[in-house]
Amino acid sequence: MQPKSLTQAAVLCAAIAAPAAAQSFSPEMTKAIQSYALDAAKAKAVMSAQAQLTELLAKDPARMKQLPASLQMTAEQQIAQMEKDPGESAILKANHLSGKDYFTGLLALRAAAWAAGGRTGPLAALASPANVRFLKTNPAILDEFNRVEGGVAP
Repeated sequence: MQPKSLTQAAVLCAAIAAPAAAQSFSPEMTKAIQSYALDAAKAKAVMSAQAQLTELLAKDPARMKQLPASLQMTAEQQIAQMEKDPGESAILKANHLSGKDYFTGLLALRAAAWAAGGRTGPLAALASPANVRFLKTNPAILDEFNRVEGGVAP
């Protein structure tokens, strides 16, 4: 069982991209999410970074307090913030991701997971058919993603 703070952080991290999916993305960001081509290596890098970022958030109450303000930022502002933060930037670099790679990859993965699970709405609408097929043909990756999401499954 996860410690309460880690579970809370996982839920909050999972919330980061969910409200973002309902926000109005720039046309460039929408295209980047929809054209992000998932494969096993990319999915694992995004999930690894997500788990590490969740742990970083759970260990630092100041980061938890800043999260609501971050959720009000545009996607581009969130990406810039991640890349400027030394802790978050180090995690991204360790997983061979830029802030944009992580953000678009996480949303592409989450959107595909929702669509593969039969959900509809703004988030699922961002899913590319190729990414949905990828997750449906790789159920272990989908299961791992749902685990990394901290139980916040579609």
